[in-house]
Amino acid sequence: MAEQKLMKDGIDGVAIQRISHAMSQLVPSFDTALFEKKASNGLENLELKQRVTHLIDALHASFNVSFQELQPQLMPLIDVWDRGEENDALSGFAAWPVTDYVAVHGIDAPELALPLLEQVTELFSAEFAIRPFIINNQDETLAVMKTWAVSSNDHVRRLASEGCRPKLPWGQQLPSLIQDPTPIFPILEQLVDDESEYVRRSVANNLNDISKDHPHLVSELCQKWMSNATSNTTKNRTWLVKHALRTLIKSGYPPAFEVLGYSSTPDMILEHRIVGNQAIELGEALDFTVSMTSTSDDDQKLIIDYVIHHMKANGKHSEKVFKLKTVTLKAAETLEISKSHLFKNITTRRYYSGEHLISILVNGKGSQTLSFNLSV
Repeated sequence: MAEQKLMKDGIDGVAIQRISHAMSQLVPSFDTALFEKKASNGLENLELKQRVTHLIDALHASFNVSFQELQPQLMPLIDVWDRGEENDALSGFAAWPVTDYVAVHGIDAPELALPLLEQVTELFSAEFAIRPFIINNQDETLAVMKTWAVSSNDHVRRLASEGCRPKLPWGQQLPSLIQDPTPIFPILEQLVDDESEYVRRSVANNLNDISKDHPHLVSELCQKWMSNATSNTTKNRTWLVKHALRTLIKSGYPPAFEVLGYSSTPDMILEHRIVGNQAIELGEALDFTVSMTSTSDDDQKLIIDYVIHHMKANGKHSEKVFKLKTVTLKAAETLEISKSHLFKNITTRRYYSGEHLISILVNGKGSQTLSFNLSV
């Protein structure tokens, strides 16, 4: 079996050669030998983002020209770039130091840097590189990104959304847009019906970021999109909105359920019980059933989740929500669901012996808790 590669392995000796080959074709002053020496020196001891910074420094030492002179030489980069092995999931990482080079050394020349990022983003998304420009000059940068939202290139359109996510994982946070995300909305409005799922997923993730600080704004925007949906756009908008509201749904925020057509106050009699042993050991499953009887004259769309309240080392509980079922409960109908939840060792959770709890969520509304004992 082949050894599992780490993400940092995407920036290795092969990546250095690919960068060197491209730059030697585009930049007459590029010192190939110097770059390869500097880039290779100490690389193996560095982690992923350290490698990106290390190669940025090696590139800068090897160009011998200002960014103003360099920019037009790099504009045709896509035409000469070696995209690596097709089956190598990490092959795109080689272009990361190049996109971030633009952010570091082109920050004072956005009129040159932003068109270059637009050109190279399909090699490795410039979502990290664009963020310093937003922080330095938000209005002008977002205005450019709004034009990207109508590009014929789906990589550029995705950059318009992904680059302005306020809390992009791994990326520099955007404090101004965390405080007031509304300047992002014109970009997202342009992309809501994008033909590419790649782009629409980014829009949904952007809104999910925003929902953690501004749930009302995201719910209102999603409600507007659903209200304005046509027969041609309803399917994709419904998927996008569901994905955008996933954190709010999980937390039981009532307006989010209403956007998706779920009642925030379901009418029913809800019962749940633990089946069999209420004392289990790690490696065993907790069996439980849920029974719902509608007391409404209308059909009700329901999102049913369950919550395990795990015992922590300090004796308190931490909640973890798990998906159970999405159903339409007809008038006067009774629905029963059985479920087994396996308690097994996983790397993301440490279990502790003691009293645990289980409860049910229906459209975000919680039931009473039932207790059981877990022995580790």
